[in-house]
Amino acid sequence: STQSTWAVRLFSLSGGASAELSLTDSYREAGKPLTDVTWHQSGQPMFFCCSPRTPVHLWDVTSHSVRASFTAKNQCDELDSACAVAVSCGDGGSHLFVGSHHRVSIFSVGSPGKPLCVQNTQGPKKQRTVGGVLSCITSAGVSAPNQYAVGSFGKNIGIFEIRQRDPTQVITKAHEGGVTCLQYTSDGRMLISGARKDPEIRCWDPRRTREPVLTFQRQSRNNQRIWFDIDRSDRYLLSGCQTGMIRIFDLASNSSGGSGRLLQSVESGHTVVNAVAVHPSLPILGTASGTRVFPKFCSPRPQAVLDGLQLWYSALLGGSDGLTCPSLSMMRELLPDPAPKKRRLDSSTQTVVSSQDFMEDGTLKASVPLHLWS
Repeated sequence: STQSTWAVRLFSLSGGASAELSLTDSYREAGKPLTDVTWHQSGQPMFFCCSPRTPVHLWDVTSHSVRASFTAKNQCDELDSACAVAVSCGDGGSHLFVGSHHRVSIFSVGSPGKPLCVQNTQGPKKQRTVGGVLSCITSAGVSAPNQYAVGSFGKNIGIFEIRQRDPTQVITKAHEGGVTCLQYTSDGRMLISGARKDPEIRCWDPRRTREPVLTFQRQSRNNQRIWFDIDRSDRYLLSGCQTGMIRIFDLASNSSGGSGRLLQSVESGHTVVNAVAVHPSLPILGTASGTRVFPKFCSPRPQAVLDGLQLWYSALLGGSDGLTCPSLSMMRELLPDPAPKKRRLDSSTQTVVSSQDFMEDGTLKASVPLHLWS
């Protein structure tokens, strides 16, 4: 990767169903790659982003400035390398969770600076704990506002309560590979997890974690992170895979402990669909595609296959019949980052993409998180 591509890119949609996405702005941390990004829960155009050995910053999209900084430190009083960030959902976004190496720092969003408390997820060897790099964090929502879950590259998942030292539940060896994505349903009754080098998405009951309630199949053959998302009705689970397909599963399947039902599988026309995101209020699905490529050792890809961003209308999300061909798309020739420009945003529908690294020709070099905001 190159340092010129370590940025958060903001795309806007302002021309209706026939317009293309346009690059609105770009945000950079001080010469370091971005590890995670998430929207502020207040409804204002602000987002959190984190980088190694730097504080977590709250960016204001309107003024293009940092509104607040949250500093996580390790046991040596050094700046910690934040790997994942999440905002609590059940209390109006008043808490910020920052995950690093076997440590979660919990901040009050209204009081930036030092954390309220730090929870160590690694305990004695004989105790069931969540050690290693914490790669993903998610909040339980309104049903349990103080509860959150963390996943680690050590293949474990832990469920914690704010200000409690020990986890309430620990799922050891939850996947064959390191856990890379976690998400609660809106009612908090189901926790869904995905991992690298593991073809299964698993659904867990947070009260009984001995075995998964449901499993869904997708293609995930290497260390690339493949994101999934849940629609606002908690009925459908949408995921990309490494064959370029978009898969929609039924979360209401009644086969306890078995495989969930695949409702639809659509070819995206891309090499790998590494991230999907459902719009919170519109029947729109956003997808990102791309994978790491080594030109010297791999055969060249077909010219018809382009990497970038796409928006889809879906009947399952309240739109037209089925997943149709994307009428709005961002292809790879628009992905290289121009010089940052300060401007106000006029669009009511916006998309944020956090990129760890891009190829010099604009091709996505690794998977990126994709978030839609309204």
